[in-house]
Amino acid sequence: MTGPGERGSLGLGDETMWRRFFLGLPAVLACIQLSGAACADSFYASPAAQDANFADVGIDGGGNAIFTWTSFTPQGIIVQLRSRSAAGTLGATKTLSKTGHDAQSAHVAVNGAGAAVAVWQIHHGDASAKTPVQGRARAADGTFGTIFNVDPHSGGSFSFDFANPNVAMDDVGNAVFSWFGLDSAQKRRAYARTREDDGTFGRAFQLSPPGVSEVTMAVNRS
Repeated sequence: MTGPGERGSLGLGDETMWRRFFLGLPAVLACIQLSGAACADSFYASPAAQDANFADVGIDGGGNAIFTWTSFTPQGIIVQLRSRSAAGTLGATKTLSKTGHDAQSAHVAVNGAGAAVAVWQIHHGDASAKTPVQGRARAADGTFGTIFNVDPHSGGSFSFDFANPNVAMDDVGNAVFSWFGLDSAQKRRAYARTREDDGTFGRAFQLSPPGVSEVTMAVNRS
């Protein structure tokens, strides 16, 4: 069982089901795994009769969970979110991204106080030629901010075709995003950017030498 503000994996019987595929799954099936115990209280987080993908979850210090995933709809692939209280009450399903283009690689971070930030990348439709990485914040009281671009660069030295963005948060709600893209020599590099709780972004900076993929990171409470 993870500690406050940590991202936890959910036991699903078959671990491969919880790995992130680029294939549609019937729904996001989850269960709470108690320390050293088998799964109990299985439930579907995503809507029925709708394929889901890229499932992720974060949990706050009180045991409340926030799930995100992408849903396949006639209007495109969208990012959705749903909360579950420590008592087991599921909140309403919320759509985070816009329709008109496809979203993928959704991830969520939740801090100890219950604030959350989700991130994803978009492509096709009304997106730019170079896919931007986007995000949206959810306050601890459940209110949502507007969609923001983690980096709105529309071409040139960056390419987000396979960005696989990730996000982590500290206890006061500051977020750190990571992704990988192409530099001016069309070589893959890892990048990162911070976003403070008030919405202020730091500069995007390059982390790695060329030739990398699958960026992972960790952020501590401070």
